[in-house]
Amino acid sequence: MIQFVKDRPGHDIRYRLNSKKVLNEISWRPKINFNDGLKLTVQWCLKHEDWLLSKWEYIAHLYK
Repeated sequence: MIQFVKDRPGHDIRYRLNSKKVLNEISWRPKINFNDGLKLTVQWCLKHEDWLLSKWEYIAHLYK
């Protein structure tokens, strides 16, 4: 759910993740690939929906 903003072209691209430096400089590798990690995260969120919704009041202002 990415929404591009007309008044800041390229803004979304500028903040994308690039892990090449950490991979090259310290040879760090993730234990779980991105797609599997994303799937696990979504599954966790669905399983813990009540807990997540209980925290909504603390972060709701970020989505206005």
